[in-house]
Amino acid sequence: MRFLSVFRIRRDERLLACLALAVFLLLNALVVWKYYGLFSPLSGNNWDILVKSFHISGFDSITYYIVSDWHARYNVYRHPLLSFAMYVPYLLNLCLMKLTGINCAQFVVATMLTVSSVYSVLFFHRLMREIIGTGRRDSLLLTAFFFSFAYILLATIVPDHFAYSLFALLLTLYISGRMMKEHRQMKIRHTVLLFLLTAGISLNNGLKVFLASLFTDGRRFWHPRHLVLAVILPSLAIWSFARFEYYHFVWADEKARHEMKHTEKPKSEKYT
Repeated sequence: MRFLSVFRIRRDERLLACLALAVFLLLNALVVWKYYGLFSPLSGNNWDILVKSFHISGFDSITYYIVSDWHARYNVYRHPLLSFAMYVPYLLNLCLMKLTGINCAQFVVATMLTVSSVYSVLFFHRLMREIIGTGRRDSLLLTAFFFSFAYILLATIVPDHFAYSLFALLLTLYISGRMMKEHRQMKIRHTVLLFLLTAGISLNNGLKVFLASLFTDGRRFWHPRHLVLAVILPSLAIWSFARFEYYHFVWADEKARHEMKHTEKPKSEKYT
C-alpha cells in the first residue's frame, strides 16, 4: 500500500465526501459569519481581538492569531511542530491580506478545518467498512453517529488543534489497520512520519502511533534497532526541537510579558 494513496478519494466515496464537505462548509461558515465583523478588519492588536474576543467555551483561537501574525504562541512542549505547520497558511493569509485589504485568517483556517474533517469522515468510514468489516449501510450509520456528537462537531469548526489531531489519529488507525489485515509490518519510516505528524500536532498523540506500531509489528517492535530508530530517536528529536523552539522563539517574549506585568502592578496599586 503506497503511503500517499490513502488520500485518493475513491469512486464509491465521492457522495459521502460531497455530503461531508457540504456539512462542514455550512458549519464553518456559521463561525466565520459570527466573527467576521470583528476579526476581518486589519489590526495591530491581533492577540486581543482574535484570541481574547473569541467565545466558544473550552476552545481557543490562537490559530487565528498565528495565521495573522506568526509567532510560536502555542505551548511548544504540547504542540512542538504546530506553529511551524501554520507558517505556510500564514504566508497565504499575508498575500490575501495584501490583495483584499482584510484579514482572511478565518477563511484560511476554515478551509484547513474543512479538508481535515472531510478526510476524517472518509478514514472513519474506511475503518468501519474495511478494517472492522461492517456492512455499507452500518458503516455509514456509524460514521454519521460518530460525527453527530456535539464535541466532535465543535472540534471541526473551532480554530483549535482538535480537528487536526482527529485527522492524524484516524489516519494512523487506518494505515495500521490495513497493514494488520494484510499481515504486513509497519516500516520504520512510516512509524517516524506518523509520529512526527501526530506528535507535532499534540505530543501525547505520538504515544498512539507507538501503540499502533506495537500491534502491527508484534515482537519486532521490541527489536533494539526498531526501538532506537522508530521510537527513541524520533522522541528525542521532537523533544529537543521543542526545547530549541522554546528558548529561541518563546522565552524572550515570555520574559518581556512577565516584566511588563511586574511594572504595571505597582502603578495600579497607587490608585487603590
